[in-house]
Amino acid sequence: MTSTVAPILISFTVFVVVIVMVVALMVRQARRTFPKSIVSRLRETGDPVILTISRSETTWNPAQKGAASRLRVKGTATYTLDEAGVVHLTFEPKRGKAQHFSGPAPKLVEPNSPLARKLRRLQRGMLFGYVLLVLVGFYVGVLLAGGTALAHLLWGLFGMLMAMMFAWFLMLVFRVGLSIRQVKRDGL
Repeated sequence: MTSTVAPILISFTVFVVVIVMVVALMVRQARRTFPKSIVSRLRETGDPVILTISRSETTWNPAQKGAASRLRVKGTATYTLDEAGVVHLTFEPKRGKAQHFSGPAPKLVEPNSPLARKLRRLQRGMLFGYVLLVLVGFYVGVLLAGGTALAHLLWGLFGMLMAMMFAWFLMLVFRVGLSIRQVKRDGL
């Protein structure tokens, strides 16, 4: 290995590790407002779950279903669970009066429900597809490169970056389509 390739491989490794850590933190931050996470924490501890919602975040409203089940207001959400399995939300917006919502825990929260298993398979499939797409981008970049090993590596990284951007675009189109479908179904 030449002396110019080693620093680039190290930089590439650091880059990949940082990207994985940032994505993992973003996913963890987003999941904390999902029904599954909230109800699981309520059942495990028995204590109220208190979330501070920023301007760019949303949180689960147990009284609504579908696209309308997210609160998009800055404030504090306090979730409690009663003996009957009903989730209560007291939402205190930054400005305005506190609001109370309640509803049953969704079936998705049950870890062994058919819907939960189906969604786990879908998540694994999407992750596999993403990793495969990024690796194909790297491979295509390496194949298109000419010259030194450094050039092949740089073109491979460029191909990876392009594949990541393409995957992001596909997910964006998928999410928008899913949101439109939910809005039409819910009649909003």
